[in-house]
Amino acid sequence: MVGDIDKNQTALIKAVEKIHASGRELLLDGHFVLKDFEGKLQPIDPEIFSALNLNGIVLLEDSPEIVQKRLGDRDANFLVENIATFSAAEKKQAELVCRALNIRLEVLFAPTEISFTKVMDSFFDELPN
Repeated sequence: MVGDIDKNQTALIKAVEKIHASGRELLLDGHFVLKDFEGKLQPIDPEIFSALNLNGIVLLEDSPEIVQKRLGDRDANFLVENIATFSAAEKKQAELVCRALNIRLEVLFAPTEISFTKVMDSFFDELPN
């Protein structure tokens, strides 16, 4: 759960801007929806993603049962039904963000290291030199 979602995203934008200014490329791992302190799902505004100056998005998915297992002790109260709802909200928001920003979206379900690497290589190959 994230308390001040706006403050959290502003800090992320500033950190990413520093990395971009140094001329380095970046692979971010994040979410499109966050739970607030009331447990409600809050979609992250597409403007946040616009400010991150993304070239594309890879959405990683897996079965709710596998996700629950991976969460383990970190969030033992996250039920399979809640994970399915969260995953659906993530995908919906990722699609909305990619349409709004006119950027590529790749959805990978339970990717292997090889399939993930192949997709990432294709993204990096598309970057301007």
